[in-house]
Amino acid sequence: MIVVVPEGTRGSRLASSDVLAAPPRDAACMAATLLRLGAEVRIMDVGIEQLSARVAAREARWWHADLVLFHAGGPDVVDDPLPDSRPLTALLKAQWPEAPLLLTGPLGRRYGAELLSRLAGLAGVLEGPVGPWMLGDVDLEHAPGLLTRERDQRGQAELEAPSDLPAWQLLPLDAYPGWGARKERMVSVGVAQDTEGLLAEVSHAAQRAAARFLVFDARDLGARHEATIELCRNMFAAAPGVIWSCRVKAEHMDARLALALAQGACSEVLITPSSAPEAAAQEPMDDPDREPLEAALDAARVAGLSGVAMHLVGRPGHRVPILDGWQRWFAVRCLPVRPHVRVVHAGERGPDAPDLAQALARAGCWDNELSPSDVERAVKRLSAPGAAPLGLAT
Repeated sequence: MIVVVPEGTRGSRLASSDVLAAPPRDAACMAATLLRLGAEVRIMDVGIEQLSARVAAREARWWHADLVLFHAGGPDVVDDPLPDSRPLTALLKAQWPEAPLLLTGPLGRRYGAELLSRLAGLAGVLEGPVGPWMLGDVDLEHAPGLLTRERDQRGQAELEAPSDLPAWQLLPLDAYPGWGARKERMVSVGVAQDTEGLLAEVSHAAQRAAARFLVFDARDLGARHEATIELCRNMFAAAPGVIWSCRVKAEHMDARLALALAQGACSEVLITPSSAPEAAAQEPMDDPDREPLEAALDAARVAGLSGVAMHLVGRPGHRVPILDGWQRWFAVRCLPVRPHVRVVHAGERGPDAPDLAQALARAGCWDNELSPSDVERAVKRLSAPGAAPLGLAT
């Protein structure tokens, strides 16, 4: 069995996240489950190994595949993988004509039907977990959670959080971009609901992947306040000498949590807005996120923790003056900021969201007054210290 991670499905010219540079944890978790079930598994990360479609197919010509999983998409991605995926899926299908080629990952769960219609080599889109049915003769007719051209089984299989620790040993870890000036090995850590499970994965990443920097995937590590403080107390024992980063909503960041994060070897915390994207203010100075965001950044600073505001570009109703007002506010207060673009398949698709073919071109500007150039310029301006406000840029 082969898990293929195509090029251009974890990053974007518009998104800035440490998670994008980390090895694909969800693909490694799938591989670990399949190994436990008795399958022989290989992972080919076409993008990170810089393989063209033809080279990738040639590299794999000696492998025998009974099933090929085409894994596309990470937690916050926007790239349309089709320019790379069309020739790659065609060549993989030609290499193993009898082996079903199934799409997995967040991209498939958001755009499965569209991808099936555009990638002729796909036999189906897996929207449920991997399981024993993948071993031996694969029965696509009765596979749980599988969307095919003839049959829609969405909703019949719950998508569970992976229970197996990632099979990091199957990935070319040295090929991934490292963290910081010394290019330390970086991996991501999952979203286990219990502290014990998180600590087990942290220890596994430090020992099995030799990670020196961890990125927690959870969108709000501070949501379970006491559990996060307990996690911080045990981080050094679980992974001595390993530093890490996480995301916390502004409303959950207080002095006690900030101190616990700092003492637990957290090197950076991304402070995310408290309100939902739909709650964006229509006037620049009326946004309700500003006061709690500034208070959260102050709490991080007092604790000696590096806090960075995660500013979401492309909320419903956003206009250039609103982005301009935010940039002025960040600049006047000298607050560190990291802009992110609101992308389609990082969350549930709304009724007015574009289809996959338009997702990249329209990222951040499908339900507001922004143009693609406004979004891209906002990211560049907010990323540059001391840059002119958007409305004054030349």
